[in-house]
Amino acid sequence: MTPPPAKLLNLQKLINDFSRIRRSVYMPGLDEDESDLHHSASVAFLAWQIYEDLNLDLDLGKILKYALAHDIVEIYAGDINAYASPELRAEKKRREAKSLARIEKEMKVDFPDLVAIMRDYEARSDDEALFVWSVDKMQVLIQGRLDYCRSYYEQGILLEQVRQVHGKQVENASPLVKDLYKQVFDWFVADYDETKAASNGKIRNNPPAR
Repeated sequence: MTPPPAKLLNLQKLINDFSRIRRSVYMPGLDEDESDLHHSASVAFLAWQIYEDLNLDLDLGKILKYALAHDIVEIYAGDINAYASPELRAEKKRREAKSLARIEKEMKVDFPDLVAIMRDYEARSDDEALFVWSVDKMQVLIQGRLDYCRSYYEQGILLEQVRQVHGKQVENASPLVKDLYKQVFDWFVADYDETKAASNGKIRNNPPAR
């Protein structure tokens, strides 16, 4: 029996590796971290719904591509928490640049559109990319709040840290969803009880898949 095209097998392997990357936010009600694949699908669905609700004059196809591909660089870079030190955040950029170059080398023949979408997203090259970036940041808060901020408390994250990180992101968000992002942010912090933050909490930085 003739096997399917190698490009399909290679892409599925990439997706499998993507599913192994774990973030620093629990799946609500479970003692396991959300996967990058679950997060990306969530961003795609949320972006789609927001696009429809706000009747946005954007390219939905491009939005969904960005949402699905926006964190694929973490396959070879791993996930570094938004609350990590400036040094680790700088390291994140270096690791992701190397990862993107590797994925481009591996996929540029079989799936050039994936590489182009990844590069355009990293550059925030259009309104769709900035829109998805903004929804990505909102999804983190929504998922965290649905789990009663458990992962935040375990890592010892204080309210002021949350305000610093997401305050800057709200400022840089797409004008199309800045008000919505602010609404999500206010909802997240409304009942944030930093007395539950562990004094010995450690920010989790998750390794690459391979």
